Amino acid sequence: MQRLFILFFFLLLQHSSFSQSRVIDSLTALLNTAKEDTKKLDIYNALIDACDAKDNLLYADPGLDIANKLFVKTNNEKEREALFFKEQQLLSSIPLYFKYNDTTDWKKVFNYTGKRLKAIEQTGNQKRTAEFLLQIAYISLDLKKDSALFFINIQKSADMATKIKDSALIVSSYKYLFSFSRSAGNYAKAFEVVQSIISISKQLGYSKGVTSGLLFLGDLYRDFGEYNQAKENYQAALDIAQQSKDTNGIFNVLAALGGFYYKQHNTAKALEYYNNLIEIYKKQKDPEHNIGSVYKWIGKTYTDAGDYVTALQNFQQSRLAFDSAGDISETADVLNEIGSMYNKQKNFAQALAYHERTVKIADSLKWYTGKPMWLYLLALDHYGLKNYDKAKEINAVALINFKKFWYDAKITSDMELLAFQIDSARGDWYSAFGHYKEFSSLNETLKGDEIKKQAQKEKFEAEIDKQKLEQEKKDAVATRTRNLQYAVIGAFLLLGIFLFWGYQSKNKDKRRIEKAYAELKATQAQLIQSEKMASLGELTAGIAHEIQNPLNFVNNFSEVSNELIDELQEERSKPQAARDEALETDILNDIKQNLEKINHHGKRADAIVKGMLQHSRSSSGQKEPTGINALCDEYLRLAYHGLRAKDKSFNATLKTDFDQNIGNINIIPQDMGRVILNLITNSFYAVAEKGKLLANSQQLSANYEPAVSVSTKKLHDKIEIKVSDNGNGIPQNIIDKIFQPFFTTKPTGQGTGLGLSLAYDIVKAHGGELKVETKDKESTTFIIQLPFNV
Repeated sequence: MQRLFILFFFLLLQHSSFSQSRVIDSLTALLNTAKEDTKKLDIYNALIDACDAKDNLLYADPGLDIANKLFVKTNNEKEREALFFKEQQLLSSIPLYFKYNDTTDWKKVFNYTGKRLKAIEQTGNQKRTAEFLLQIAYISLDLKKDSALFFINIQKSADMATKIKDSALIVSSYKYLFSFSRSAGNYAKAFEVVQSIISISKQLGYSKGVTSGLLFLGDLYRDFGEYNQAKENYQAALDIAQQSKDTNGIFNVLAALGGFYYKQHNTAKALEYYNNLIEIYKKQKDPEHNIGSVYKWIGKTYTDAGDYVTALQNFQQSRLAFDSAGDISETADVLNEIGSMYNKQKNFAQALAYHERTVKIADSLKWYTGKPMWLYLLALDHYGLKNYDKAKEINAVALINFKKFWYDAKITSDMELLAFQIDSARGDWYSAFGHYKEFSSLNETLKGDEIKKQAQKEKFEAEIDKQKLEQEKKDAVATRTRNLQYAVIGAFLLLGIFLFWGYQSKNKDKRRIEKAYAELKATQAQLIQSEKMASLGELTAGIAHEIQNPLNFVNNFSEVSNELIDELQEERSKPQAARDEALETDILNDIKQNLEKINHHGKRADAIVKGMLQHSRSSSGQKEPTGINALCDEYLRLAYHGLRAKDKSFNATLKTDFDQNIGNINIIPQDMGRVILNLITNSFYAVAEKGKLLANSQQLSANYEPAVSVSTKKLHDKIEIKVSDNGNGIPQNIIDKIFQPFFTTKPTGQGTGLGLSLAYDIVKAHGGELKVETKDKESTTFIIQLPFNV
């Protein structure tokens, strides 16, 4: 019924003497007599189509109130779907209202949209809420030009759609985000969004979303000239659309492939895909697309090839299809293409006739955003006919309105160039110079955009390589884990067989079982020793840094002492009367002080080497009084300098808070040292990884300072050691696994998965506890609690 209202009154408006006001009066009269809310809703939609955009809110507001009432009343799913469609027409008129009222009172705008959003939320229909958030996102970006607000609202819409598992709505939100990122030249973000579309669609089993994602990925590769990869993704999209019998998806992919070859001026391949679309259309009982679009694309392809007769034939077929469907805006677009074809042939009179018709249709449809481009084409026709004054008048209007609704440096530069050419032909050199300056400035902007695009291309390719590398790492980890699982299962199975066989043969093969057990023990011992050597490796670089300082002192003081001895010998070679005994005494004192310093720093180096040997040797298993504060401080510094030696760019704040009342406690220092070293090394790794993650995602700010702290505290009959960092924390889903043998979150080759497991066992052997507290994305604290009389 609603479509009949709209079509009927548009026909009256365009093909009879009815004025706009009379159409609105007639619809208002119908509204006053209508009794059913559904009929009123249809009339409000018709009124919006008939009125100027600046008056949309007069009819959208009461129409939306009725929609709210109807949503509360009806539970029928089909009726709700029909109602939902009608409401979307009302909602889409709100951005147009604000657009054509040239408002800058954004507080008023968002007060209204906030109030309307709240009313929709109160009906409890989350799908309606998500859709209206899309409209608010449109207002935020296209009208207010506030990309931050756009991102907030588009993310809210996507989150709500995800919550209700509305696949189509999720993909719609991400499509909008993709279009924005791509048009803004942020190809890395566009790639990220496409990956989200594909990933979410696969999770929800939404094949249409996967098709769309692959199609967008093909578009991205095409933009960067990576044509082979573009075709691969288009083909993958086509395969999925065909498997799922998604006729709409098949149509879109074939259209994209046709457009791909059209832009490469490959007429034969472009026509091959467009003709496939015609064959598909003929076989469909209820086509979703208008065949007029395909004939229009074929017409453009023949125009590009210079075959104007065949081009015109296809354009005429396109017009017939759109006229039959009553699609006036598409008919106008075809007329526009015909006009451009005649202009290309320099038949400016014919071109002018067609372009004038398209501008009149734009006026009748109140299509203010598309009209500036059509006016520009009309100005080109007048310029070709040497109607310079008329061309100047029309192009000036086109230029002003195009800048108002769009920002496209290429089209704007074309309009400025035409203005320069018109004024030059008119002899208005001053005005011509002004337009030429604008044209030159825009060309410089376009060059800058090309440079940015190249940089974005490199970033885009780097992101793709990174994704591939991460996937390869995940595959490697998965393979390693799977192989390890097979090995463990195999070992247990083998041991089980031995035990069973031993039981069955009444211990006849006892020696074999004992041998297998010994081998397993030996393997365990090797793994433990491997972890110990890994911790020694972590220390090596730090020890090298620590030992370098005393060695430097020894070298320096030795060199100075040699020079002092030379000076002393020189003084003593003089005659007795000429010698300065006070100077000789000073030199001897200096040499003595230097020797004392050499001795001091030599002992320091000796202590460091002994500490290294003590760490590397096998533990005696004997507890001895140990200063836990000194142990923690020593390993903190060694671990830090060790990491700095491997990565000069790494920096972190080191914090210590030691309870001086603890004194010495009885522990096995080598074992407890390994525990502390492992926890500190893990903390440095966590803050380093967080820094890299923030840098790669361009979120790094001065607010993040990597920090690792070690503290000790006496608690009644216990002492507590805490190792904390402000890294990314540990996800809750793996918190219970971190103390399991062989479990690691580090990439392949960077961890054995035994560090925390051994640390846990060592602390337990000391009668203590090893616990962890973590906040995801914020921090991690490992807590060692030992009996005071350990």
